[in-house]
Amino acid sequence: MLAAAGPGLASCGGENLMETLPEPVRAELGARADDTPFGDGIAWEVAGPEGASSLIFGTLHLPGLDVPEPVAERIAEARHVFVEITGEERARMQAALSADPHLLIGPAGENLGSTLEGPELAHMVSLIVPRGIAPQVVPHLRPWFAAMLLGLPACAQALPGPTLDTALETLARGNGVAVAGLEGWEAALSALAETPLDMQVRSLRTSLRLQPLTVDVATTMQALYAEEEVASIAVLSDALGGAFAEGGPPDREALLDARTAAWLPRIEAELAQGDAVIAVGALHLIGEAGLLYALHESGYAVRRVPLGEAELHLAAD
Repeated sequence: MLAAAGPGLASCGGENLMETLPEPVRAELGARADDTPFGDGIAWEVAGPEGASSLIFGTLHLPGLDVPEPVAERIAEARHVFVEITGEERARMQAALSADPHLLIGPAGENLGSTLEGPELAHMVSLIVPRGIAPQVVPHLRPWFAAMLLGLPACAQALPGPTLDTALETLARGNGVAVAGLEGWEAALSALAETPLDMQVRSLRTSLRLQPLTVDVATTMQALYAEEEVASIAVLSDALGGAFAEGGPPDREALLDARTAAWLPRIEAELAQGDAVIAVGALHLIGEAGLLYALHESGYAVRRVPLGEAELHLAAD
């Protein structure tokens, strides 16, 4: 397990929801997590038929965390490091969005003003304006973008340090290790923008419903990640998103699984060469549609790397 070295999101006043759920609910969620292939663990040694070995590391897309020391050591010695999308590509995406705001603004029938009822829209305006969006613009936003804005609590945005993914990339570059992305910004944006409208709206309504719990959810995810209980993050997310009613999991899986499948050929090409570190969101690793299961089924040797008492540090100011 990873020992948390600081309060993290708990400093925002959030609670670990896993500690407050009734025991029968915890037991049901635990059983679902236990049934998930490769559900526990965030660092994995993967070796191909020729014996070339690489490390696959599951990240958490939250700010204020450092790379665990055993993973940092592998990065420093790596031939190549791969992340979902590089900082350079994120900068290109920001520039493109600034130059063409229509990527985020939807026409009638595809924007918030067309898809939300009056009270819902008013609530949405009250939540998004503090995040730097003008009130008159909010009704014109595409639902997927509004949901993304609401996904991270404001307190988390104020935590010191970059996201874990950015910290990993910075560490690699500081050691002179080449860094590449598994996808460009267009593909990353398309994964969200091309989601069916009904799925976007359903995700947005889930975000609205969970706003009072946003800090608690993020705190819980950090705690589960520190325990390397990745499948528990997934089953809790599904439960909160309505998995026991209108099929919450397919919404999550549609985004995760499509991207995982798109990355797989590139990842296998790098694994054949060995000495790579491949870092993607931890939820991409788990389950029968996850990266580790696909590699295992293709004949790769997949072994969990124990991190022991490696600390999940809060990044310094």
